[in-house]
Amino acid sequence: MEDFESVTLANQRKALHREQTRTRHILLGIYNYGRFLGIINAYWDRQQARVIPLSKYYRAVTTIFKLAIVIGYWDVIPELVHNFIAKPNSFEQLFSLVQVISVVVFSVGLVILKIRDDPKLNKMINDFAQLNKEVAALDSIPFTLTRRFVALFSLKTVITLLGYVNEMPNILDVEGLNIYSPVNIAIGIYLWLGSMYVLDGCYMGFLLLSMMYYNIGKHLRRMLANMKHIEISSQVGSSLTNYNRMKLLCDYSDKLDHISSLYCRLYRLTKDFVCLFQWNILYYLYYNFMVIFLLLNHCIWHYIQDGSIHVAEILYVFVKIINLAFMIMCANDTVDKSEMVNQLNLDVVCSDIDVRWDTSVETFLSQRKVENLEIKVFGFFTLNNEFILMMLSAIITYLFFIIQFGMSGGFGPSIIS
Repeated sequence: MEDFESVTLANQRKALHREQTRTRHILLGIYNYGRFLGIINAYWDRQQARVIPLSKYYRAVTTIFKLAIVIGYWDVIPELVHNFIAKPNSFEQLFSLVQVISVVVFSVGLVILKIRDDPKLNKMINDFAQLNKEVAALDSIPFTLTRRFVALFSLKTVITLLGYVNEMPNILDVEGLNIYSPVNIAIGIYLWLGSMYVLDGCYMGFLLLSMMYYNIGKHLRRMLANMKHIEISSQVGSSLTNYNRMKLLCDYSDKLDHISSLYCRLYRLTKDFVCLFQWNILYYLYYNFMVIFLLLNHCIWHYIQDGSIHVAEILYVFVKIINLAFMIMCANDTVDKSEMVNQLNLDVVCSDIDVRWDTSVETFLSQRKVENLEIKVFGFFTLNNEFILMMLSAIITYLFFIIQFGMSGGFGPSIIS
């Protein structure tokens, strides 16, 4: 029996090690891809497990390079504005121009903000790495992100690649934007890939935060389960002496104080993350909304004109809706996992046995009451599952509006043929 249990335990450890190795490779791949796109200007020190900022000279050169890219791509704007000022021939053209102008301006603005926030991003990556290391140490493992992370990342990667398949041909077909040189096309793709990387980074950030909240809550729940024998032994008697019970309670009190410290740091990290990426989160929602509405617009106009149904565009609409739902549900899950510790009866376990434990519990609970996590963007709306229902209502309303608008003629005949 002991041999069987030891073999089972060894197999579990091997499986955990494989999952941890796979997760490390994924994170390093994401990090190196970000460096290639110029989003992350630092190199990863594996020994210290932290990012090291590059030299000031290198940062100055990359900043000049990014600004040159933005200036080189800015020749898109005059032609877009000229077309926009001209009277549109149809609602489809008007909506397309508004969508293109807003997305281009938003993308360029985010590139400029990214240059400004480089030091904050490097610090946040280091905070993520250090905090994840300390949370993993609670369970005596080197890494906390395993099977769930790999599964969700793989699913999100498939959705992202499907979005690329839909959007990349539109970026390459840039005749209407007055861009003719391959250099400008490459610049446009570079900016677009960088924007998409940052948007997916918002999802990844919420996923990492959610998993760290979950690991802290799971460890605390396990700790309370292990403490029950102390409370029971104090009531019915056991081999534990009063000294041993007090010693164990002091040890658990120290652990609770440490968990409280980790939780406070994770809460501040979550707030800093939302504050740093709130423009990107807003752009994430706006960009996907615009693509959804534009695809729906094309589908409806095609159906009104010639009765054809474009199944591919409808499929991409669902891809974009899933993209939005992924990020919002992940943000909402972060809030839900942060409330795990509030559902534990800390003030009941081992009460009236030791003042030290009671003091730690009181401090922990009072901090949790103050740290009421709610992920908002500009205090404007809350990212939760109710927001998904609001989005679906907006999309359905838009469908009715555009169908009625199209059947009544709109501005005139559609330019889609």
